Amino acid sequence: MLSDQELQRYERQLTIPGWGESGQRKLNAARVAIAGAGGLGSSISTYLAAAGVGTIRIIDSDDVELSNLNRQSLYDEIDIGKAKTDSAKHRLQALNPDITIETFSQPITSETVVELVTDYLIVDALDNLETRLLLNRVSQQQ
Repeated sequence: MLSDQELQRYERQLTIPGWGESGQRKLNAARVAIAGAGGLGSSISTYLAAAGVGTIRIIDSDDVELSNLNRQSLYDEIDIGKAKTDSAKHRLQALNPDITIETFSQPITSETVVELVTDYLIVDALDNLETRLLLNRVSQQQ
């Protein structure tokens, strides 16, 4: 059952025909791995957190830079020099404290990819073709 707070938080999407509490419970149980916390990853993670995806795993090895701020909505000037994953987690937990945010501040490599994304729906928000192809290969094996 959804709590009173969840019923209020998700009120608008609960009224979507065919969605209701059952759909929201499925979303709350979902596990999504977002590869990349840049421009695309910032927007995707914000919307998934607001919608109530139960577990969001953010994977990115970069730190916030001043040049990120014009297109990466999760970060502010006070985040410059910090790991993107740490700043993203802080912002997303403030947006929706009822979900779980997991972070990994490491590159996705052939040695780490299986551990990082197995049993998660994978969202590719990367700007690196080699890593995108690696994620694609692993996702086809799942």
